[in-house]
Amino acid sequence: RIEDYLALHTESIALLEEATQIENCRFPGDLREGIDLLLPHLGKLRQSARLLQLQSILDAHRGDYDLAAQRCITILKLARALDNEPILISALVTISIEALACGQIEILVTSGHVSDEQLQALTAALQQADVDRLILRAMVGERCFIHGIFQDSETLAGAFSFGGGSVNRAALSVWRGTGLVDIDHSCAL
Repeated sequence: RIEDYLALHTESIALLEEATQIENCRFPGDLREGIDLLLPHLGKLRQSARLLQLQSILDAHRGDYDLAAQRCITILKLARALDNEPILISALVTISIEALACGQIEILVTSGHVSDEQLQALTAALQQADVDRLILRAMVGERCFIHGIFQDSETLAGAFSFGGGSVNRAALSVWRGTGLVDIDHSCAL
């Protein structure tokens, strides 16, 4: 079944391998949209990582462990595509893609059939992962989004509700006038 499925996606896999050679890529999106920013590429990247994982499984099944390891490196490079997105969900998707690659790498390495050269290449690819920097960048971005919500009355009114309805202008002005918005802003940050 995997073979039949991957036969339908041969061109996609080749394009993914080519695309992961691009460094410092950026996906379309305007961060000024704040909490309304759509990130459709995240699902596609996860799907692409799973496709590459299946290809790695098939390569290993066929006895080509070095090629299977190379697919794992491609998965890790795919995760690097999100390194510059200062958004928490992007960081979490990066981590999940890296975890997917690590699981497959574990299977390959414990098989004992991966060459020393590929082990070194896998090690180098794994060392590129910098979760601390990734999360720091994401948290800075999230703080900017939070700050944007509290600075714009329309966004604030839409983001928070009382009793199931939107905050009306009178309630929002009372909320601001009492200083509660500033307290909530500080707490959110």
